[in-house]
Order: sequence, then structure tokens, then C-alpha cells
Amino acid sequence: MKDVKKISEVLASEADTSGLTNSNFFGDFVLNGEVSLADLDAFYTINMDDQNKKQSLSSYISERFHRRVVIGDQVRLDQLVLTVRELDENGNIIQVGIKALEP
Repeated sequence: MKDVKKISEVLASEADTSGLTNSNFFGDFVLNGEVSLADLDAFYTINMDDQNKKQSLSSYISERFHRRVVIGDQVRLDQLVLTVRELDENGNIIQVGIKALEP
């Protein structure tokens, strides 16, 4: 468990030194991982025909990986890129960066 947190911290610190700004890597906005897809849809108008709108961002991201998520993991949701920004000590997603893709 401690090793996973340390690896996440190392990966995040390397992302900081890669020449990317935080907003380029993590997105322009940061949301709580418990925000629902429906709440996100109200702001961004996302195509979610096959998604459970009651699902949290944290759950949506976690379901797409067949391993424990780490800081910097990214998934796409329609025109958005969701990036894991912060994890708790148990590996649960606390904060998610949101970045809209260019049309």
C-alpha cells in the first residue's frame, strides 16, 4: 500500500518536471471525485447514452483500469479528458482534472 502511494508521487513529480504546466497535464479545472456524471453533463453537455449518469467521476475512471489507478491516469469521456489528480491513502480518487478537447 505504501509503495503504491510512493509510485504515484514519483509519477506525479516527474509529470511536473516534464515541461508541461499543471493545466496542460491535469486539465483546466479540478473537481471532487464524487461529482456525478450527471452534474458534469449539466455543465459540459456530454454524450452519455450508455453511461450511468448517477456514477461518480471516481467510479467511472476506476472501472476503465484493470489495475489500481495512479496519479496521472487519464480516460476520455466524450469531448473531455479526465485525469486522476489526487488519491487518498487507500488509492481512492479524491480529485479529478478536467480538460475539454478542441473540436
